[in-house]
Amino acid sequence: MQTWVAVGVVCLTIQLAGELSAAEGGSKTANGLGQLARARTAFSAGRYAEADALYSAALRRADSAGTEGPLRARLLYELGAVRQWEGRCEDASDLIRRGIGILSAALNPDREELSQVWQALGTAYKCRLRYQDELHAYSQAWDLESSLANPDRSRQVEILAEMAAAYEYLGRNSESAAAFDRIQAMAEGARLEPLQQALVLNNLGTLQLLERRIPEAEQTLQKGVALAEKASQPADPALPYLLSNLGLAVYGRKAYQEAARLFARSVELVERGARVAPRDVPQLLRNYAACLQKTGQKQDAHKLSVRASALERNLPAEPQRGDTVSVAQLARGQ
Repeated sequence: MQTWVAVGVVCLTIQLAGELSAAEGGSKTANGLGQLARARTAFSAGRYAEADALYSAALRRADSAGTEGPLRARLLYELGAVRQWEGRCEDASDLIRRGIGILSAALNPDREELSQVWQALGTAYKCRLRYQDELHAYSQAWDLESSLANPDRSRQVEILAEMAAAYEYLGRNSESAAAFDRIQAMAEGARLEPLQQALVLNNLGTLQLLERRIPEAEQTLQKGVALAEKASQPADPALPYLLSNLGLAVYGRKAYQEAARLFARSVELVERGARVAPRDVPQLLRNYAACLQKTGQKQDAHKLSVRASALERNLPAEPQRGDTVSVAQLARGQ
């Protein structure tokens, strides 16, 4: 889950609009502020096509005004975030990388902002299955965050969790295990918010699923669900992911009726507007369908599979890795 996107987005509206207005001679302050505010509002509401159009228009205005520096970098990486949620992961990584290049070239780069954007690049590479590049990006984010006088411990935990997942996909299991040992030690002193704790538990539970450590995964994900149920808002993506992954753990011990109830809750939250990445929705549906097949509800399973196929036809053709595990992966143990 891409928890980084709120960082450097919500708080920069006035600053970005002011910089854009200055670049245009100060004549369009209200318009610049309104356009960027509308872009972020559309993004936070899941209206990605609208957000893309608004960010693209703001970037064109900056280009026509000859704007460089942090403003252009921020427009690039925020547009990259939108493209990633649209499933356009190659575009996303290219835009975010261009933003990093601009920020890094500054006389005194903002290391905190750079850490956030490197983390964003890692999530874009993860989406593209470029695991080595993903790990490199997260390592850069970690080093920059750790170099700060007062590093954000919760962000360090997030970055380490992503690094652990990348190690796992690269088959570097001992390094993955070491990263999670470090996460657990850090999390105790990081005073994570309940939702952040839930996200870390989701990452850990996902790895345990992939390693076929089903009982451990179930316990981990149950804790995550309990936290997310108390802390999450209707649009938060954490609970649908956690419920689906917990459903997989329960499916793994062949308790299909119980698993079906968990999958049903996950899908229901998505249908109510939870901001799950579009590339992951078909997989959530397919997991539920596979479980319904096991309970003999073949007609309902078929309907879900048809819905998943229809959604997949609207996704980019490029290979992508989502943030949820599939029944097929669970069966293969990979």
